[in-house]
Amino acid sequence: MAMIDGRVTLFDCIEFNPELRWIDTISEVAFVAMDLQARGYAGFCWRFLNRYFASSGDYAAVSLLRYYFAYRALVRAKVEALRVHQEACEPDSYPELIAPAIEYIDLASRWAASHRAGLIIMHGLSGSGKSTVAAQLVEALGAIQIRSDVERKRLFDLAASDDSESALDQGIYTAQATAATYQRLSEIAAGIMAADFTVIVDATLLQESQRRPLLELESAHPCKRIIIDCVASEAELRKRIIERENDPSEASLEVLRQQLWTRQPISQRERDIAAVVSVGSAGLDPAKIDEIRSLLIS
Repeated sequence: MAMIDGRVTLFDCIEFNPELRWIDTISEVAFVAMDLQARGYAGFCWRFLNRYFASSGDYAAVSLLRYYFAYRALVRAKVEALRVHQEACEPDSYPELIAPAIEYIDLASRWAASHRAGLIIMHGLSGSGKSTVAAQLVEALGAIQIRSDVERKRLFDLAASDDSESALDQGIYTAQATAATYQRLSEIAAGIMAADFTVIVDATLLQESQRRPLLELESAHPCKRIIIDCVASEAELRKRIIERENDPSEASLEVLRQQLWTRQPISQRERDIAAVVSVGSAGLDPAKIDEIRSLLIS
């Protein structure tokens, strides 16, 4: 629909025009995500969305996600309703046949009316399980994860799997590069919060000066801010770092030693909004996820 000369004018079938054949990628992404949730795979819906955003860096598209999700659900509802019109023979069969269309309409309505704005800050030494916890919360809570290891490399035109060949405090790990990385994380997080979604900032955030700007980000929507403090013994941290494979993180034992020496534990004021987690091979248990969910919505 377009407003032309003061009148609403309708156009149909414009997708068949070769000059208008391009479509916004997030529209197709939302289609897959919507279908996953509609079929009972809400966790896979959020896993898929996060894989797309992490691989593409297209976080600006989050502002359109809710719109396209609802739009695609309503398209499905229309198709289901048309099928009922074509197939319903007996009046008594109508309620059963129309149920799928109603379910799609309900799904669109829930997404259109949902308010998900929130900020979760991961905190912990390399190897403490931050990314494992964040990935689990993504699916359990319905959130968007941004990972410092991935975004740092993106700033230097590197893929997440690339080896930067950077020594400690050199290359992409200088103080300036780290400051630029955290600035980028803040920008992305602010955009996700502005779109009324929950963002998980997955980084070590070992300095109070790194955490404060994130906790003080402005938001147009009511937004709860919490910290997930991941802890593990030094022996376990060393073991995990040594055994890492195919991970965007390039943290070494030398990096861990520096972190242990320079870290600033979260303050008492930060403790009031923090949940402490110790991550085993099975990840978070349901009770701990419920505790985090309660912190986020309280």
